[in-house]
Amino acid sequence: MGNSYLAPGDVVTFTAPSGGVTKGIPVLIGATVVIPAETAAQTVTFSAYVSGIHSVPKTDSQAWAEGALLYLDNSGHCFTTSATSNVRAGFAVEAVASTGGLTTGKIRLSGVPAVAGTA
Repeated sequence: MGNSYLAPGDVVTFTAPSGGVTKGIPVLIGATVVIPAETAAQTVTFSAYVSGIHSVPKTDSQAWAEGALLYLDNSGHCFTTSATSNVRAGFAVEAVASTGGLTTGKIRLSGVPAVAGTA
């Protein structure tokens, strides 16, 4: 076995895009959905989660079934079950009802780049 191993890879360093990034607010870096671990101004490097289980903002009044595919609505900085014009991000770890005003859910980020609207 070679010496190619560098790090676990759950947290990766990126360069903040136009407008910068805010800690905990999901953003698309290239084709990869990330959750910044810190706030950073445009062009500044920052650490972000690319995998793992996270409590995240979801589309208002939308129910999630356990295991449902989830997509990032990059314009609204929230997650949805709708693939249309959105980027696949991972799957729902638990079911979330559409009632009760729940605005967060749990996602397992895939850590794999995706194409908008693909499954």
